[in-house]
Amino acid sequence: FDRWLEALAVNDKEVVALLWQVINEAINPNRTRKKMVLMVGDGNNGKGTFQALLENLIGRSNISNLKPDQFGKEFYLGALEGKVCNIGDDISNKYLDEVSDLMSVISGDPVQVNKKSLQPVEARFRLLCIFSGNDLPRARNKTMGWYRRLCIIPFRADFNGQKERHEIKDRFIKNKELLEWVLFKVLNMPDFDSFIEPEAVQKMLSKYKNDNDYIKVWVENFYIPNGWHEINHVPMFIARNKLKEFAEDIGIDKPKLGQFSNAVMAELEKTTSYKYSAKNGTVSSKFYDVLDPQGFQRKRFVKGIWGIHLEDEDLG
Repeated sequence: FDRWLEALAVNDKEVVALLWQVINEAINPNRTRKKMVLMVGDGNNGKGTFQALLENLIGRSNISNLKPDQFGKEFYLGALEGKVCNIGDDISNKYLDEVSDLMSVISGDPVQVNKKSLQPVEARFRLLCIFSGNDLPRARNKTMGWYRRLCIIPFRADFNGQKERHEIKDRFIKNKELLEWVLFKVLNMPDFDSFIEPEAVQKMLSKYKNDNDYIKVWVENFYIPNGWHEINHVPMFIARNKLKEFAEDIGIDKPKLGQFSNAVMAELEKTTSYKYSAKNGTVSSKFYDVLDPQGFQRKRFVKGIWGIHLEDEDLG
């Protein structure tokens, strides 16, 4: 069993220790560390088998299967009643517009549970939320409160090309003696107040924070690569339309773009050596084709128009 866990963790001893802690809280959620566990990795890497182990330890009837986006939907939270653990398998990277109820469940705070044809009731759930998938969903919430609740465990093992061992899932992790040994070991673990944070987990959280900021991603992957950072004056409506298209392409149905220029300029000034401001200005004719290749907006360019202005006059 220890060798199997080490294989899942690619011999990272800290990740192995964290997996033991996850098992501990999964079977005893009354002692919550106020985290949700996100197991992330492509392909045949053992996530499903680890989840199956948890199901065998906890009992299928004690587990709910909500995915992150379902916590914000009406009538879904009732599925958590009486459960010890929630395991949402194969989650999508669908944008999470609302995560307040999910955050409350994770931290054991009260939430309102709506049931069809019944009065809403207030409930406080004690269960560990575990999700797994190939990718992570972006969220509108970008506060430390959201990031603080995330424990993102990378599953980097690659069992592709190896002879498939059905006996691991079909027999090994169902073995009564093995399950009793795991339970004994878990119940006799030293007490811990919080999950450890291996370097691999810290790197995953840092990457998620970066990817979750769609304005930052847009600046890094569109604005700068297309040379907009060196344009003397980018009309705000042009930037806004392009950012809106980008946000919708990654699944954000109604991106909130009020004051987006402040975030864009802040990111530009962190990434480049230039200074920017939002003000009226005109676009230099040498940048017309870059900003408006079809020529539909040229008349607006020659007038004073609100935009992201490059303060380096030599470039403008």
